[in-house]
Amino acid sequence: MKISKNACSGLVLIVFVLLFAASATEKKLFYQSYRAMPENGTLSKNDITFEDENCLIRYNLWAEGGDAGFSVFNKTPGFLKIDLEKSFFVINGVAFPYFQNRTFTTGYDPVSYLPSVTKEEMPTRIIPPHTSVKITEYSITDQFYADSTLFKYPSKNQIKARTFEKSTSPFVFYNLISYSFNGVEKIQENRFYVSEIKNLPDDEMTGKDTIKENAEQTKRTVEIYKDAPANGFFIKYEKEVASSSLGL
Repeated sequence: MKISKNACSGLVLIVFVLLFAASATEKKLFYQSYRAMPENGTLSKNDITFEDENCLIRYNLWAEGGDAGFSVFNKTPGFLKIDLEKSFFVINGVAFPYFQNRTFTTGYDPVSYLPSVTKEEMPTRIIPPHTSVKITEYSITDQFYADSTLFKYPSKNQIKARTFEKSTSPFVFYNLISYSFNGVEKIQENRFYVSEIKNLPDDEMTGKDTIKENAEQTKRTVEIYKDAPANGFFIKYEKEVASSSLGL
């Protein structure tokens, strides 16, 4: 029996579709959630603070990868100077400088479309009395932490936390901040260590909320993090799973 050319093409198409359906995948999102313990600071709901007689330094680590940046509030009636050449982010014994002697280019000429404004990075930051500046440069980590006691792709019932003391923590970090007031140099060391790590599926990390905006009180649904503490941070990662969207 001969098979027509059209029938043969149809069989090839069916086989192709079946093979595609068998090999199609989709990505499922997971989170690795971290908690950091401030060694010599004060943890509250909204921030982590370190303080001496001249300045108050605030942190909120919550960000993807963890925000190691900080704000410095000048408590004094005079000018306070941050020395970025002598200020460092240090993680697991490796120091990264806050001053890198860079040149920044911003703005474009409307005719030539060439960059038109350059600015040299300053080695110091001056803080007027009773004001603050924000200094941001580094994340804490962007690498997944593998641990044999944790499921990498947990279901809701498989979620558990691995806890650490400073001596066993995989991430021990601090900011060394040098400043001067009235010609006297001071150094603050704001120290942390990661005290907890757990892996979570997306629906255990995020949820939905309805917010009202504008004068008409228009409602809009937004995605939120169910828990976003000042001493927490996270990284995202994915798992490829067989797709069921084709219904085959």
